[in-house]
Amino acid sequence: MWPAFTRHALVALVVAAAAVGCGDRRLDLSITVDASGCTLDVPAGGSILYQLEANGTTTSGGSGGGSFCGGCLAVTTPIADAGALVAFLRAQAPACAGVHPGTVIGVRITGWSAGGCPMTPPSFCADGPTQLVPDGTSNGTVTLPLTCNAACSATCVPTTCMAQGKNCGAISDGCNNVLQCGVCHPPQRCGADNVCAK
Repeated sequence: MWPAFTRHALVALVVAAAAVGCGDRRLDLSITVDASGCTLDVPAGGSILYQLEANGTTTSGGSGGGSFCGGCLAVTTPIADAGALVAFLRAQAPACAGVHPGTVIGVRITGWSAGGCPMTPPSFCADGPTQLVPDGTSNGTVTLPLTCNAACSATCVPTTCMAQGKNCGAISDGCNNVLQCGVCHPPQRCGADNVCAK
């Protein structure tokens, strides 16, 4: 069970297949929001900038940041907590196509009390570490835990394979880079948890 300040949303994405001719796979993006670090409060008439970033790909716009996919979303019903924010994203966040296996994705959500995602200090910003997209052989889900802050931060501290307890395969470093954690020697194989086992 999630703590009271954390909520969960599934935002649709489409991930390109790992092999030609296999067709696209669906990747559900599961977003959790920990609102303990700020006040989530966007009145009707305000705006939310939803930014999906893939491998650090950015475009201009919004609060000086950018995104692979997303946009400025008009808020028509007040948002007062993490549950309302997640419900808003579930209903309004756009589906994105062309996210390829083996890349890393991240999400940033920025809120303003004014419309149009103005270039003024935001009411809040929620972001978190990036995650590696699955291999595309089947439909999947990526979970992105976001933490709300009163102000947006561009600082990201990368993790390591050792810190995550991984010794094989690829993982995200949490900052839009892929870490290669090694290979397993037979008879061991690299498991779904990126740990060598028989």
